[in-house]
Amino acid sequence: MNHYFIGIKVPNRVAMTLSQWQQHIKPYVSYRGWVHELDFHLTLKFLGPVSEQSVVQLEEYLQDITVPQFDISIDGLSYFGKKEQPSVLFAEVQLVEPLSDLKEKVEKTAAALNFDQEKRSYKPHITLAKKWKDKTVLSTSLNNKINDPINHFRVEEFQLFKIHPQNEPKYEIVKTFTLKETGE
Repeated sequence: MNHYFIGIKVPNRVAMTLSQWQQHIKPYVSYRGWVHELDFHLTLKFLGPVSEQSVVQLEEYLQDITVPQFDISIDGLSYFGKKEQPSVLFAEVQLVEPLSDLKEKVEKTAAALNFDQEKRSYKPHITLAKKWKDKTVLSTSLNNKINDPINHFRVEEFQLFKIHPQNEPKYEIVKTFTLKETGE
């Protein structure tokens, strides 16, 4: 069975800037994996292995989610793991109420189809790199190395993605779900 997740595809102009951030910080970090520019996204729900029948059902349920379009901001770089050798480096996304509402509705929709509920608190982010690869230590502030600010971007839709772990890029959009325009 293929693995899937529900997320928000990052707009091209933001992806280009994030890719530039990667280039600026590469000399200061030691990661095995760098996210491909076409794979930048904000995860709403990781689903894991899903049958084709469940994918069809999931698509039908996700169409019923109604949330207005909204803006989100990127607040610079952050990480998961140890400060000296962070396991994941990411662009931190501000958690705004409409994003929280969308995440909650996606969780409830997935739960209605018997997908496991996420127990961790939601930390919205866009992964840039994963898996620190050696014994070197991060000794500088990476936020000082990026000089192309991303103030915010509009979220007008979210997607169901299929994961192709051996491919580059790895994520295929299976279906896009449009959010309603403000005032609809």
